[in-house]
Amino acid sequence: MSVLIPYISRIFALRFLTVLLGVTSFVVLLDLLSNGDEILEVSSDRANGMVQYAYLRLPEILSQVIPFCVLIAALLTLAELIRHSELVAIRSVGLSQFSVFIAFAPCAMLIILGLVIVNEALMPRSVAALRAWGVGDYGKGLGAISLSEGVRWMRQGPHVIRVSGGPKMNGRFGQILIFERDNEGQMVRRIEAAGADTRTWTLYNVKVLSIASSTLESYEALLWPEYLRPADLIPSVTHPREMTLPDVARAVEFEGFGLRPLFLYETWFHKKIAAPAAVLLMILLAVPLAHRYQRAGAITWMLVAGITLGFVFFVFDGMVLAMGEAGLLPPALAAWVPTLVMALIAQGLMYHYEGF
Repeated sequence: MSVLIPYISRIFALRFLTVLLGVTSFVVLLDLLSNGDEILEVSSDRANGMVQYAYLRLPEILSQVIPFCVLIAALLTLAELIRHSELVAIRSVGLSQFSVFIAFAPCAMLIILGLVIVNEALMPRSVAALRAWGVGDYGKGLGAISLSEGVRWMRQGPHVIRVSGGPKMNGRFGQILIFERDNEGQMVRRIEAAGADTRTWTLYNVKVLSIASSTLESYEALLWPEYLRPADLIPSVTHPREMTLPDVARAVEFEGFGLRPLFLYETWFHKKIAAPAAVLLMILLAVPLAHRYQRAGAITWMLVAGITLGFVFFVFDGMVLAMGEAGLLPPALAAWVPTLVMALIAQGLMYHYEGF
């Protein structure tokens, strides 16, 4: 194993980077061709606009294609071992299919780390920038609640918040209306602000109506109420797929801020935890196929079978996730069932072919 792990890791890493570069470039090119006209319309500098759009789209595209690229790279790596009869040599020294899988693990863990960084650090920022830019599908309010198109209501505990005008590039919100209520639901204060700065947690041009005393006070600036900070408000207006895991967990804790059904946030909370497991699953699917088609002339069939299994997984995963988003399946099942089912299938194939 001390020889096998670095050898397979080197082959696998090279093929993964090559496949990732090719697939990502192709998808980015198709995206630019699809939205190029609109990008040119909203961008004063056409060349920089296209480059900026491709740069901002890159994290989301990487998030989607990395598992598929892992599958292709694993199949190509195993095909290389078969072509030089190295897989037969590995089996002849008593190493099992699980040992071959373990040889992929170090490189796979680095890929998982990269995927987590893309999903949690890069993609939320890039999608937020694209929505603020309003280009392509990001200007149509498909993934986020478009505050600019109307008023949105949110709930935080007993309090009710109304927001009109979405978060801008300069960190500002439009009009804010806050109804502070006690635990019995009776309104205590009404806070109306003409705008809000999300960087300093400040409301501007504020009018505060105290219900008990019937007094109205005006302030040029006032700090946000402690129970609702912009750190909670800003993520809540986006789709949970575009939020970080801590933001999704916060939305689950506060029951979605009254914006979307709680089960949608719970589904994506589990999905974000389960997503890295897809990288290992792709390798787990490829290894038993290599042992099934370990003759040099059967490499094509191995590639076809592997890509087919991967395609089945992605379709199955998308269908089950959609059912979870619609509330037709419990959130944990919607996120984990496709991965667990395909892992059991891969394990079954592994044990079946191990007997030959």
